[in-house]
Amino acid sequence: MVVGSRAEWFEWGPHRYDIARAKEEAAARPHEQALLPVASWAKMLGVMRIEADHVPTRPLDEPLLLVRMGGPEGTVMVIDGWHRIAKAQADGVAELPAILLDAAGEEACRLR
Repeated sequence: MVVGSRAEWFEWGPHRYDIARAKEEAAARPHEQALLPVASWAKMLGVMRIEADHVPTRPLDEPLLLVRMGGPEGTVMVIDGWHRIAKAQADGVAELPAILLDAAGEEACRLR
């Protein structure tokens, strides 16, 4: 994830997502909601760029944003919330709220 003065995006392989647009999509209409198991996703923290000083400031009640990469049967990926996952792991929190954007939402926030 890259955080700038106004632009924030998540990149994974060939995929790049506009986080501001993803948040707009999440707020615009209902999407599937779930509780994300922190321990399962925390295993990926070693390959994510995490700013340690940013971790303590993250609100754990703000839902993570997820997309399904590669279409309806694709892999689910967290595109917003890795610092919250790191904080939850450090605080011993087992689950975090998450929103899985539907296909239209994923397409709307996908930059490539």
